[in-house]
Amino acid sequence: MAMIVDNLDYISRPENDLIKYDFDGHNTVYNLKYSIHLTGSIEEYMLFQGRDIYYFTGKGEFLEFRVLASDTNLSDNSKERREEGEKFVNELLQPIIDHQPSPPQGQNLQCLFNITYGKRFQ
Repeated sequence: MAMIVDNLDYISRPENDLIKYDFDGHNTVYNLKYSIHLTGSIEEYMLFQGRDIYYFTGKGEFLEFRVLASDTNLSDNSKERREEGEKFVNELLQPIIDHQPSPPQGQNLQCLFNITYGKRFQ
């Protein structure tokens, strides 16, 4: 999740009527079919579905669930909410992941990734 949102303007993106992108400010991905969108920065990512907000760390780990403009302002970090948030992230990002070209045969890009981003995900 973190790698896709942070590098959205550099990666190959599927263009269709259900997936939209916004690069004004923080990168944002919209899925109109599920009425969800994902935005964030290196510190935190937020997935919105209606009035529901799922918060994730900069590493893409689930933090908590909240309801926007809720009178109770309680957070929920239960297993059910985590699984629900992760399901929405997968539905939103899987088409983008599937659209990425395969690396050239025989190329091992893991070393380059580790040098560039390794400390962030430790």
